[in-house]
Amino acid sequence: MLGLTSMFGAKPAEAPPNCLNPLWRFDLGTHPLALTCAADGRWLGVGTVDGELLVCDAHTGMLSMRCTAHAQGLLSAAFGGDGLIASGGQDGMLRFWRVEASAEANALLTEHKLGVCGVEHVAWTPDQQHCIAAAGKTVALFGTDGSERWRIQHTTPVRALAFNPAGNRLALSGSGGASIIHTRDGTLDRQLAHKSPLLSLAWGPYGRVLASGTADNTVHFWRLPGSDSQMSGFEGPPFRPMALAWNGTTLATGGDQAVALWKFSGSGPEGKAPQMLEAHIGIVTHLAFDSAGKWLASSARDCSVILRAVAQNFAVKGVAILNGEATGLLWNPGAALLHTIDASGCVRGFGVAA
Repeated sequence: MLGLTSMFGAKPAEAPPNCLNPLWRFDLGTHPLALTCAADGRWLGVGTVDGELLVCDAHTGMLSMRCTAHAQGLLSAAFGGDGLIASGGQDGMLRFWRVEASAEANALLTEHKLGVCGVEHVAWTPDQQHCIAAAGKTVALFGTDGSERWRIQHTTPVRALAFNPAGNRLALSGSGGASIIHTRDGTLDRQLAHKSPLLSLAWGPYGRVLASGTADNTVHFWRLPGSDSQMSGFEGPPFRPMALAWNGTTLATGGDQAVALWKFSGSGPEGKAPQMLEAHIGIVTHLAFDSAGKWLASSARDCSVILRAVAQNFAVKGVAILNGEATGLLWNPGAALLHTIDASGCVRGFGVAA
């Protein structure tokens, strides 16, 4: 079992008996919007509504960098390789920063204007060699030196984007479905039509399935190259984003108070009821499997974070009550650490061990 002590401060709900214990925490004093971790697990990056970009040691919480990256507000951030982090702002700017152990060595490398819309989406290819950014309908790809490789106009404003595991295809969603484009040059590979706007995207581990949460409270997926199917919807109003997470052949989705597990092994989930995981009393907003596939973490609007053991049929093994609703949740790719940010401005690192 996990540690049973906690340090939560003011709580919106009563702390459960099997509380997760943060290894470290610090308060930003403002609302955090973006959370990213370096591929080697060394650095954790946080972006705020005030436009600040902070980078800390993911294992200790010690700050290495804090600057105003976007005066009008920071919307997105993502780590590349070798301490490179890209940030997108409400000002329509994409900026590339170099993070070093010495705070004096941190520096802005280059910047690009994507347009009048805010840069809401930033992501790197799995090999960390290219960065994609989207602002409204504008989508652009950049190299590790910050140079622009190509720029296109999507048919509708981009609501979500995701690279396939190989990194050679990029899925873009908006109103009317999803577009899959070639990473090398931005040309269209195929169009996947859907009547309702797609609010989130997630590729299966082998790039054969693309799943999406939709504005009509359903989970829609495509078995590439062509066939598509729709899984049962959820009660309650739609929200952005619908949480999605893959673990091998299992897709976890959130859309109400429960987490649904859809099995893509064998004949697949079509026509079958999902396994439902109950525990949250608020709508699930974030889901994440750790890189080893041992744990599933979920957060909800009730300010809770729940940890489940995959090998024990997703039994609950730990719960944290945050000071505010989680605005970001991710696993450290290099260690057994779960990172959270919440609406109160608190950043936490939870150590997880069996």
